[in-house]
Amino acid sequence: MGADGRFAAHTGTECVPWCGHWIGEDMSVAGNMLAGPQVIAETVRYFREKRVAAAAATTDRRHEGRGEKVGGDKRGKQSAGP
Repeated sequence: MGADGRFAAHTGTECVPWCGHWIGEDMSVAGNMLAGPQVIAETVRYFREKRVAAAAATTDRRHEGRGEKVGGDKRGKQSAGP
């Protein structure tokens, strides 16, 4: 989010497919190596349905698995932790 309060996203031309983004008035959702656009759509739908504030979205653990239910990361579940 910029200083003006607007959201933006950029999906580069050299990203690994599937990649893309969605920009709304109160949040943006982006990803690459996803099973397809349905992962982005489900993430947006979930946050809209649950009315989770965009600022809290990155720390809200209740959304875990939503994108995975519609394909998620095409390599399978990924984690930075053990």
